Amino acid sequence: MRLPATLSIELLQRKMADHPITQWAKRELSQLQARWQSLKRWPAPSVHLLVPTAGCTALWLWATVGLGLTCGRLQAQDLTVQNLRCEYRVNPAGVDVRHPRLSWTLVSTQRAQRQTAYQILAASTAENLARDQGDLWDSGKVASDQTLHVVYAGKPLVSRQQVWWKVRVWDKAGQPSAWSTPATWTMGLLEPADWRAQWIADAASVTNPAVRRPLNGYHSAFAKTPDATKWVVVDLGQVQRFDAVRLFPARPYDWQPDTPGFLFPIRFRLEAAAGADFVDARLLLDRTGADEPNPGANAPVYRFPATAARFVRLTVTRLARRDADNFGFALAELEVLSGPTNLARGASVSALDSIETGPWAKSNLTDGVGVTVPPGGEPGALPAAMLRKGFRVDRPVRRATAYATALGLYELRLNGKRVGQQVLAPEWTSYRRRVQYQVYDVTALLQPGENVVAALLGEGWYAGRLMVVGRFAYGTTPRFLLQLEIEHTDGSRQLVVSDQSWRSTLDGPIRAAGIYDGETYDARREQPGWDAPGFDDSAWSPVRGFPLDGPRLVWQCNEPIQVVKELRPVAVSQPQPGVWIFDLGQNMVGWCQLRGIGRAGQTVTLRHAEMLNPDGTLYTANLRGAAQTDRYTPAVDGPFSFEPHFTYHGFRYVEVTGLAAAPETNALVGRVFHSAAPVVGRFECSDPALTRLMENILWTQRANLMSTPNDCPQRDERFGWMGDIQVFAQTAMLHGPGCVLHEVRPRHPR
Repeated sequence: MRLPATLSIELLQRKMADHPITQWAKRELSQLQARWQSLKRWPAPSVHLLVPTAGCTALWLWATVGLGLTCGRLQAQDLTVQNLRCEYRVNPAGVDVRHPRLSWTLVSTQRAQRQTAYQILAASTAENLARDQGDLWDSGKVASDQTLHVVYAGKPLVSRQQVWWKVRVWDKAGQPSAWSTPATWTMGLLEPADWRAQWIADAASVTNPAVRRPLNGYHSAFAKTPDATKWVVVDLGQVQRFDAVRLFPARPYDWQPDTPGFLFPIRFRLEAAAGADFVDARLLLDRTGADEPNPGANAPVYRFPATAARFVRLTVTRLARRDADNFGFALAELEVLSGPTNLARGASVSALDSIETGPWAKSNLTDGVGVTVPPGGEPGALPAAMLRKGFRVDRPVRRATAYATALGLYELRLNGKRVGQQVLAPEWTSYRRRVQYQVYDVTALLQPGENVVAALLGEGWYAGRLMVVGRFAYGTTPRFLLQLEIEHTDGSRQLVVSDQSWRSTLDGPIRAAGIYDGETYDARREQPGWDAPGFDDSAWSPVRGFPLDGPRLVWQCNEPIQVVKELRPVAVSQPQPGVWIFDLGQNMVGWCQLRGIGRAGQTVTLRHAEMLNPDGTLYTANLRGAAQTDRYTPAVDGPFSFEPHFTYHGFRYVEVTGLAAAPETNALVGRVFHSAAPVVGRFECSDPALTRLMENILWTQRANLMSTPNDCPQRDERFGWMGDIQVFAQTAMLHGPGCVLHEVRPRHPR
């Protein structure tokens, strides 16, 4: 709200001015003063009451807004400081720039008003700042019109430090403004030693980008009874020290129905020896006395006291039934572990017998591939891993901060609730060089006693399919990193970090999630309460740990990807029986939330496109190799709600099939998201077509800001071509969102 210097209020027009009218006017002005003062944003107006003389035909009351001119020191009240930013961001957390740049904007109703000097105060507490004590930095009065990128020049800042700051300026007449509203920034983890966490991954998510043939794993020959004994031996090449063996269950692509844990050994033992004849065999683990539970899609780790040996033998004493009188055992992979290191990768394998068909082979047991590879040359989109860890909080908490990131995409959860509103975090960077971390204040999500921190982990740009380079452009195994720092009111600190104490599974509801192709969600695999205390994760597997080396961990300086708008359908058609086309009225980028009636086990499919064929069906030829298809399989008959996690689409029309009942028009909502930079400039003119053209340009710009400035949001490309953004840079700057992206790119392309 902005007020003029003088507020003229015509109260009454009368032919006489007697005393009661004057008294009434005074009462009204007194109430006006009180009402103005209650706003607590401006001083009360100084009131000049002009009492009319006899014969006057009008009574005028003048309320002159007090702008500091009627009492006290003169101030440049018409020049205000607003929109304080640190490194382009408003109140950022996690800043890793040791001397951050500070900026602000000026607002005035006067033409040609300008800043002639500024003063910045930076304090270690909000209380110090309120007392005008810049104990970290007092710039003093600096003669300058600079409002952008004023470099912090105060005391050295340290990791996790919070800074409060404010600004005042002097106008063209040399009068000071009021102090701005205070702002803040918090430093991130500045030193490598600040990080105590390690990268973790679901062990079964290991894949091999060199694989170009169908692959199942190892399969023994068949026996006629379950009590026949079978064995395999892994030769490590030399005597090595190890303390665990991990068995990856088979899940053959060519066996129906889909069977996680296919022919997993029912009873078995593990032995080690220095010689191939096993005359010096040592028993490592004995599970021959009772049936071992089938682990499904999880890869159990069997630990034992550390030993040194060259040969490791798995002897199976009870086989699983495949069909009729055919018994055997099968594994996708066998690892011999020394801490997190797999000593068996590439090791030679011998066995009593085996099926050798290519997809099944002895050599597959140690090839480093723990998942099935169907025909077609390479694995499809990976399922999302579910990771969790329980911990206790036994003292009052002052503040809790989570530092999180992933090689892939993640969604962080704490005690059953989602942390933050960012989607597709940590976004796309050159993962071999740098990966961005995000910072969350999670104080309000902690509770006394038992707590659980959890995460969903998808392949994203890191391990997913990309145009030209294909899959696994940066790595084969999505990884997660978390450091939760809890500060207690007594001054003590508690750390909860990602390490090998976490547990994980790939047997969750997100069966596949790719940037181009969409998400496949099977509600029958949901595990209620998996991200909250009280859940039994004994069937899950220990994660695999990786040292914290490789890419540099940096603060995310650009605006996060967030849902910024929702679009409702403007029409719904049915070009074919059971095929519903929702028209959202314009092209958008994001995904859809669907509420409908489903049938248990019957997949509901959502396909996305920008245009329709003449017959009203979906036109997808321009998408090339991007499927842009989401699938949801209900667990029960009845209402359901579905929204993806780790994909995005460019579209106007959505085709929905597989519903058990005709949908309502409002059953589907388009959720628009992109890098959520504020729009600071718009264009409008008398020609509606030209105005709409500029609006379309803005929509297109936002659609292609998905952490990087991309060339398109829908087909199988979506790449950040530098030539494209160079041509578009000036228009992008007019709208405002491009500043951070443009500055990041010359230093280190994302």
